[in-house]
Amino acid sequence: CTLLYKKEKDLYYNVLCYQDYWYFMVLKKNISKIIYTNDLEHFHTLLPNKNEIEYSDFIIKGNFLCAVFKKNGQNNLINVNLSTKKTNIIHFKQKQYSFDFPELSNLNLNDSNVIINVSSHLQSKKVINLDCISNTTKLLKNEKIPNYNESLYESKMLHVNKKLRITIMYKKSKLVKNMKCVLYAYGAYGVEIEPEFDHKIISLLNRGFLYCIAHVRGGGFYGNKWYMEGKLLKKKNTFNDFILCAKYLIKNNYTEPNKLAIWGRSAGGLTIGASLNIEPELFELAILGVPFVDVLNTMKDK
Repeated sequence: CTLLYKKEKDLYYNVLCYQDYWYFMVLKKNISKIIYTNDLEHFHTLLPNKNEIEYSDFIIKGNFLCAVFKKNGQNNLINVNLSTKKTNIIHFKQKQYSFDFPELSNLNLNDSNVIINVSSHLQSKKVINLDCISNTTKLLKNEKIPNYNESLYESKMLHVNKKLRITIMYKKSKLVKNMKCVLYAYGAYGVEIEPEFDHKIISLLNRGFLYCIAHVRGGGFYGNKWYMEGKLLKKKNTFNDFILCAKYLIKNNYTEPNKLAIWGRSAGGLTIGASLNIEPELFELAILGVPFVDVLNTMKDK
């Protein structure tokens, strides 16, 4: 049994072994980087921490390392040649995507092709092949949704203030001032609401609703630092951010209080419950799914 990496407070890491080297995706005190070693004593930096980026996932195949990193709230892909240490960013048309590496599709570690699932809020899941040698992508599979036309819908990112963001979705033909609106948030445990297709949202858009996601503190929109700014004694930041998002939508004529519904589930239900008590006049309807609002009884209930 070998100790790979000494555990410390506020240290998180993921590890992969490739040939004679260990590769570590490390997050320590909000500093994120990918390092490597062949003796577990002397560590070298492969991908440094720059511009407040945070690495969230990585895979190694055919002498290439492919990683997902978050920058300014957006997921990105980077490809690294482990022999030359040359890096390439993989560019996509849109900005809001989520990426993951399906295990069963990437079993051959000698193959320099990486299979990647790509999703967005208004685009059904696509499976692409990344050729790490040429740094090019090829569409392998596009999940077809019956009677759905992606071009009829729009997704945008609104800037509430310097950091706080809202993702909004709507059907282009239904866009008017002061729409019926659903505002959603979670805001806990560093969990980010990643861009993934949800047919239930499309159903709302078809009926003239504006669907919004508030990327509040406590979640992981900007990585671990954003999470830490919305927990424990800073938990009120989550509720204040959510209320700011609601006020921004009202002030800018996206909706009005008598047309604004808010919802959250579990820890998101706590966000909704707290926001309702702070500024009840802002909202017409609230949906709290299994809300974590009665802490003592919930923690005692096995």
